[in-house]
Amino acid sequence: MNAMSKLVLALRWLAFLPGAFLAALLGSALINVLTRGSMYLSGVNPDSLFTTIASTFLGNFMAGMAFVYFGARITPSHRKQVAYILTVFAVLIAGSMSFPAIVQSDWWALAGAISLAGGGASIAYGIAQGELNIESHRLT
Repeated sequence: MNAMSKLVLALRWLAFLPGAFLAALLGSALINVLTRGSMYLSGVNPDSLFTTIASTFLGNFMAGMAFVYFGARITPSHRKQVAYILTVFAVLIAGSMSFPAIVQSDWWALAGAISLAGGGASIAYGIAQGELNIESHRLT
């Protein structure tokens, strides 16, 4: 293994966690823009209760999914184990978001935290059941 490939491997291990957070942020933003935009184009008020419910649940669910999936895909090896660890991390993040949400009676934030944990867990479940093969197709 030459020095350049060792450097690439090291950079991928260093970048997987920031990449996972970036993927979660972009996934959530994309779903929110698509949800609000499609509601606006179909004549539904983008600030309506239905749009708020859809963007809260779908956006946070996608953030959890993107966090686990793309974080694991960035790593050069041990992707299944990294996906499980990232799932635990996503659930811990959701749990830490839940406490202030409950204290402040912010039920939308609590629903978002539950959706975030559910999105991460859905990717881990797909991997565990063999429905999602995260080890295939190398990212190089």
